[in-house]
Amino acid sequence: MIKYLMVRNKLHNKRRRLRNRVIHLRMDNIYLIQQLLKKFQYPNSKVK
Repeated sequence: MIKYLMVRNKLHNKRRRLRNRVIHLRMDNIYLIQQLLKKFQYPNSKVK
């Protein structure tokens, strides 16, 4: 029983970590898109 719980926990943690990574990737993408939009909106400014 304890072994079963440990295995289940490991799987759960892996899943949670994956989901967190996906969320971080999404946030990075949003940030990058915002930067690109700024560049397009103000091509003359020095937004990098």
